[in-house]
Amino acid sequence: MRQAVAGGAVVVLLRGPRLWLAAVPELAGYARLYRLRSRQNSMLSPRNRPDGFEEVVGALSGGARSPEGL
Repeated sequence: MRQAVAGGAVVVLLRGPRLWLAAVPELAGYARLYRLRSRQNSMLSPRNRPDGFEEVVGALSGGARSPEGL
C-alpha cells in the first residue's frame, strides 16, 4: 500500500478504514483516497462514491482520469 501511495495510485477503502489508517499513516490526507458512503454496501457506484467515481473507474480501466480531465 505504501508503494501504491508513493506512486500516486487511486486507493479505495471498502472496509476497516481505521485499521488501514493506523497501519498506513500515509493514507491520512492522501488526495487520491476514496471511501464509500455506505459501510454496508461495498459496491462502487456513482451514488456510493459521487465525487471520485470517474477517477476510480478510470484507474480500474487502466487509464486513470483525474478530476481535472473530466
